[in-house]
Amino acid sequence: MLFNIVEGIVRLSFLLAYLAAVSLVGDFKRIFQYHGAEHTAINAYESGVELNVENAIKYSRFHARCGTSFLLVVTLISILFFSIMPSSTYLVRLAYRVLLIPVISAVSYELLKLSDRYRDSPIMKILVAPGLALQHLTTRKPDDEMIEVAIKAVKEVERLQKGM
Repeated sequence: MLFNIVEGIVRLSFLLAYLAAVSLVGDFKRIFQYHGAEHTAINAYESGVELNVENAIKYSRFHARCGTSFLLVVTLISILFFSIMPSSTYLVRLAYRVLLIPVISAVSYELLKLSDRYRDSPIMKILVAPGLALQHLTTRKPDDEMIEVAIKAVKEVERLQKGM
């Protein structure tokens, strides 16, 4: 169990180090600004305000159900799952790690959905805080043009969903 927990912490450290390193690369700054614009537009959309730059710019670049948060949740859930798995041969450990990928992903996805349902709960705010903190690495403050692009994308998704 201890080995699996340490291994999971090492994996989490690699994820954090990778995100920190990538956030320092010049070209990624622009990508992360668009990521921040996406969150800004989604937060405005979910708040029900008219989608325009003036309204959207007032909203946060952080979002609890972000893919960055999902990566963190997947990593933490995998640490939990793998720490309770019996120690066995390499092939058996490899097999259950591969077989548990859909289970870990599904549990992580449901936890993110649950975080939305109970978003005002003080306990849930504490639980989503690490994912939001991680977004300091993967989002940057967007400019108005980036927010405009994100708003167009949100409106297009909304249009496509109505057509379904």
